[in-house]
Amino acid sequence: MTAVPPRSPFVIRVVVGEDNAIFARGIEQILGEASDIRVVGMATDRDALLALVAREQADVVLTDIRMPPTLTDEGLQVARKLLASRSQVGVIMLSQYVDTAVALELFAGSTKRRGYLLKDRVGRPAALLQAVRDVADGGTVVDPEVVEVLISARGTGEGSALADLTSREMDVLRLVAQGLANQGIADRLSIGRPAVEKNLTSVFNKLGIDEDSQQVNRRVSAALVYLANNQGAAAEGNPSLR
Repeated sequence: MTAVPPRSPFVIRVVVGEDNAIFARGIEQILGEASDIRVVGMATDRDALLALVAREQADVVLTDIRMPPTLTDEGLQVARKLLASRSQVGVIMLSQYVDTAVALELFAGSTKRRGYLLKDRVGRPAALLQAVRDVADGGTVVDPEVVEVLISARGTGEGSALADLTSREMDVLRLVAQGLANQGIADRLSIGRPAVEKNLTSVFNKLGIDEDSQQVNRRVSAALVYLANNQGAAAEGNPSLR
């Protein structure tokens, strides 16, 4: 039995699930430039990926949604299994486009240690490295375009709590989803920071969300919790996003 390499409390152990060799090597190269992150294994199919997670005591899994054996939702299957058996392992899903159903299911069980990124944004090394760190630390990382699509899918549905938001509140929520802090939102909308904070308070009150933290990823996570609880309506309301 192969011995597991000694763990360092300062190194995030990452396994990569990707059957595109060129893309996988690109991820490995980016992550390899960080002193606090180590790629400890790479797999090209679901079963090999799950085996790697267990053998290498991975902290974070970076995985494509579709890979062998069926090229359907293997990445999501991995996330489900890990949530049930190794909930301390973070999962970052990688996709070429926004798959609404996958995104909603990924965050339905738990938003902690979960991420959803579009592959065309992975080419930004700093963003990818920070995403791995945030998820390893128990946070949530969501590509702004993913949240934008989810909000749009729910925003006009009959009975949606988002439909109760004013246009200004919706503008603020969209900018939160894009990762802007309160001052950035104020600058973008040409309003004062107190106005941003007032609108945010109203948004979260209307959505029934307790906004104890000012961290952007937690606010985005809260929006996703709401959206995930209404995933059936989202799919029915916008079939083109399935």
